[in-house]
Formats: sequence, structure tokens, C-alpha cells
Amino acid sequence: MASQATPVSGSSEVKGLACVALQDWDPRAPGVQVPSGLNPTVAVRSGDYVWVYRVNNLGFGYTHVVCRGTHKRGWVPLSVLKRGVQRVDPLPIEFPSTARPINIMQSQSTSSNVLQETLRRFWSAIQNQQSAIEGSIPGLTAKAKSLLFHRSAAAYGDVVYRCILPQARDIMATGSFHPNDLRALPSVSSSYPKEPGVYIILYGDFGERRAGPRVYTVAIYVGQTVAFQKRKTSHRMRAENEDTSQHYRLAARAGETKMIPILLQGQNAVPSGFLDIAEFSFVCLFRSWFSGLFTPVDSNALGAYVTEFQACSTFSQLIDQVAANTRWAPTGIYGLNWNTPILRNVGGNRQWTCWYHEADDMFIYRTRWLARRNGKIAFFRLRGEDHIHIPDHIQEVANFQHEQPIHVVIEVRKREGEYLVHPIRYCRLPPYIGRNPELEKLRSLAIKVEWLDGGVWKHSYLNRTGIWAPSESDALLHYYRRCLFLFCDVEQITYTNAPGWLPPRSPTQVNFLRYDHLNQKHVVEVVAPRTIPWPHDRTMQQNTQRLHQMFPGPDTVIGRRPPRGFFIKARAKCDMCFSEFKDVVCKFDENDNSCEHCRPLNRPCTWSRANVEEFGQEQALEELGIAFNARAAGNVHVMPVPPFDPSIEEEEHAELEG
Repeated sequence: MASQATPVSGSSEVKGLACVALQDWDPRAPGVQVPSGLNPTVAVRSGDYVWVYRVNNLGFGYTHVVCRGTHKRGWVPLSVLKRGVQRVDPLPIEFPSTARPINIMQSQSTSSNVLQETLRRFWSAIQNQQSAIEGSIPGLTAKAKSLLFHRSAAAYGDVVYRCILPQARDIMATGSFHPNDLRALPSVSSSYPKEPGVYIILYGDFGERRAGPRVYTVAIYVGQTVAFQKRKTSHRMRAENEDTSQHYRLAARAGETKMIPILLQGQNAVPSGFLDIAEFSFVCLFRSWFSGLFTPVDSNALGAYVTEFQACSTFSQLIDQVAANTRWAPTGIYGLNWNTPILRNVGGNRQWTCWYHEADDMFIYRTRWLARRNGKIAFFRLRGEDHIHIPDHIQEVANFQHEQPIHVVIEVRKREGEYLVHPIRYCRLPPYIGRNPELEKLRSLAIKVEWLDGGVWKHSYLNRTGIWAPSESDALLHYYRRCLFLFCDVEQITYTNAPGWLPPRSPTQVNFLRYDHLNQKHVVEVVAPRTIPWPHDRTMQQNTQRLHQMFPGPDTVIGRRPPRGFFIKARAKCDMCFSEFKDVVCKFDENDNSCEHCRPLNRPCTWSRANVEEFGQEQALEELGIAFNARAAGNVHVMPVPPFDPSIEEEEHAELEG
């Protein structure tokens, strides 16, 4: 139990003030004087993140110090602390302002048609800010780029304007209106309209929704369709069937719902992908993104849907800057759009979102990936023919469909630069003594998949099987190649003088969430790629010496085959081959005291008096064989706590197409 502070005259409570220790301070150090009766006191070290909950008139603060999962409390002089802001929970996540399209440098508009001028300037700004937008949203697909940055995109504003219904143009022309004013337009009926177009759904009488300090009683959703009546039926059925997305939960409660065509394609000459262009324009004009996209607070959700958050951040700022110059100022309304049109669907360059979990010594990387199927075999593709197989026992439970988005989590166990053994690592080779120092780092890497199954979140760690499976080329190198593909991506590593079998690093971006304790927020920082030399392979002699140092006792023989009688039960296999469980043949060669399975690792064979269970991960002889995980580790488990708000995943699945 934490020590209780002795009441001090003149002390006052504060709501958890974030502070950082500027220097070491120890009340027991020589020369340090503490006011009489002030106890308990607590030592701090320079750089410690602490919380101050009470201050007194003696210049001391009652301080909570966290240290690797434990804590201690006591009085500390405020003079050794740098003070920040009060505790914030949950912490907001802030994108770096340098990556956003800023300072578009447009003059004030004098046009009386604010709607048309805003559309023109918005699309011109997109053209002019191409490099900034691409830098802010690395996950842009080739299709999205072809629409946003088409050579004729600057003219999109006028094309969209011409297709807006005349009555809607009149209502929005001045830029000062409430979206509820558009209720005056005809709603979708069995006979209207017949052409493809863009619509809004206005919801009222649902109570209220809060976003920050504001309270909203009207909500809006923007969509596109080629069949209005069919789309209206789909929306109604989603709401009636209790779809759990935010959109349809609100729709189910709304006493007032009106679906209003706002733009019709008609017979106008329009560019390819026009409905995407028009829908995107209206999402930006109304800023109708779901409120949670504006200020992310959940690292797992950000990792899963980083492009959605980046798109909202980027284009909402862009339209705000344009609107400030054109006087476009409709009354704010609660938005329900999860996706940014044009940018929806998984694709483009992959991004990882990363943070450090100190209690587990773990860097956690999250992204979404498309599962693929070849018959009953499920996998996710790395590049070319390289892929990570999803074990059959997982696929039997999950039944992933072809191109179904799944959540992939990479865990790298690391403390102050040292790569630690992950208890459920993907690379099951001996963790410390191997072929190459870089390959030995793979002991720290684990791969996990997560998915939503009928409203229940499930997950499983992946285990590689069949390490020594017959292959036209070196099976072990293929194994290393797949592991290093992911390791180099998340660590952003490129090697010089690398062997030819090593894969090049893919054009991924890693977004690290740096914890800003004083300002109580996470700041997204792009991890800079680094280049390091590929080290020399370890020799058989070096690894023999290392094994002798690690296993000096008589129960393990290193190199030569032990004499008859060494094993309680006779066996002909070395530890490496014995640990595989399967019918692996050990072809021991006395010329180098190794076999076809130990030799690729530049290791001699070893022979231990042990049961096969002792070669498991985190067991006594883990270093001598192919470690197996405890049976339950690779099973499918129900997650007791969802990785993020389940309704966010439902938002993605709630999007209608066609």
C-alpha cells in the first residue's frame, strides 16, 4: 500500500499535475534538508515522469512516481520538477502539423456565389497541395491519386456545381445556412429520382450527441448511389436490424429521417469517377466526418484506420482554410461519415502505427491487411510470392474470405536497444546462438491476427510450421526472408552488403506515438528509415564456443555424438531434430559434428538428456532446439477487452456501395 501523506499546513489539492524531474533528488543524500514533519518523502531521478497531487506553502509537492509497473509516493521539492498540464484521460493523439497542407495562400473572395467559389478554390487547393497531401496521407491508393490529382481536377468544382439541384444551389449559395434548410428539397420516393447522384440523410429527434463542448440535435450522412430507392431501403433495413455502427444506432433512435437527393448526374458530361468526386466534395463542404475522426484518442483504432484519421485531419483543415477566404460557413452539424470518399478501402502503401508498452518491454505495431485465399489455404501477401500463412486451425475458426480486411499486430520485445525473447515468437529457431547477429534479433518478433466475428473480437498468434519442409531452394532462407520482411518494415531497416536472398524494405511508413507527458498527449512521429551494415555470419567454431559457455554441464554434449548409454532412452537424433516432433531424419556428419538442420545455422549438433517438453519456449533447453509454444498459445482466443470501440469496426462494415 502506498504511504499516506502527513497533512501539512497550507497544502492544496491539484488534479494530477504532470511533471518531469529536472535533476536527481534524494532526501537521504548528504546535505539535503527536508522540513521537519514532512513525510514521507520520495527520491526522483532526472527524467522521471511524475504526478503531483498536492502542493504546500513550503515549496513541496506530494508526488506519485511510476517505475516499471510499480509506484511510490512522497513529498518532492517543486524546484526540481518541470510542471506541465493536468492529467487528461483519454490522451488525444496529435498529427504533426508539418505534414499537413497549410498556408494555401488564397485571397479573400468577393464572389456573391459562395458555394461555387468554395468548390472552385477547394479543388484548386487540392491540385496545388498535392505533395503535402501525399505526405499527410501515405496510404493513398493509385485510384485515389488519379482522381484527386487528375490534370483536369481543378475544373471539378464547376462540374460538381452544375450538377447540384437548382433549389439546393439557391439554399447554399450564400454559404450561411443550416443543413436543416435542405429539408425543403423533395425527398427520395418510389418515382424520384431515377438518375445516379449524391444524397444527404438528415436525422432529428434522436436526443442529442456531444462532440467536445458542443451539443448537436441534428445529424447528417452523405452518400452516393446509382439507385436511390434501393439505397433508401438498405439504410432503413440496417437501422431496423439493429446494426451496431454509430450511424445506424442513431438512425434507429431518430424520430425524424429524411433522405434528400442533392446532386444528380443527369445528362451532364462528367469525368470518370464523378460520383466519388461529388460525394467527396459534399463530405468536405459539410465536414460530415464522424466526430471521433477529428480527435483520435485510441492507439489501436488509429493503427487500424490510420488513413481514415489522416484523411479527415488533412481535408477538414484544407476546407477550413478555403472557407475562411470564401465565407463558407454553414451551421455545424453532427457527422456520420466514417470513410472519406475516394479514399475508402484498404490499399496504397501500408502504414504501421506503433507505440511502446513499457510494462511488457514491447513495441506494438498495428495495421490492416487483406487476407487472401487459395482454396482452403489462407494467408496475407507480403510482396510477390512472399506471404505469411495463416495456420489451418485458425482458418477453420475464422473462415477468412478472399480480400477480407484483418488486423495484423506485430510485437517486438525490446528494452533499451536489447532484443528480448518474445514468449510467443514467430521465428521458432534457437533465440541466441544462430547464423547471424541480425537473424538472432528475430527472437523478439511475434505476429498476431485479430478480427471481429459476429460481434465478438478474437485473436491468435501465428506459428510457423514445417521449417524444414522440402523446397526447391533453401527452406531456411525462405523462412528467414519472411520474418525479415516484417522485421525490417516495422524497424525501418535497410542493410548494406546484404545477401541476395534478403528482401528489400517495402515503402511502408511507421507512425510512432510519442508520449508527451507534460502536455498530456500522444504526438505522431514518422520513424525515419535507417541503414546499417549486414554483419558477418557467425562461424561454426564461434557458435561451438558460445554453446559451451551456455551449457557447461555434463548433461549436454556439444558437437560429437555421445557414447552409448548417455541417453536413458536410446535416440539417434540430435536435439534440433529431436525437438521437431515430426519424422525429421538427423543426418549427423562426424566431419563437422553437425547435421543438415544444424549446419544452416552454423551450429554443431547438441545432445541433451532431456524430455522433448524441455525444448519449449521459455523452457530450460529452448536454445538447443526448435521451440514449440504451449498448446494454448497458438489457439484462437476470445479477447476479453476489444482492442477499440467495436462500433468503429462496424462503421467500416456499414458502408454501402452501388
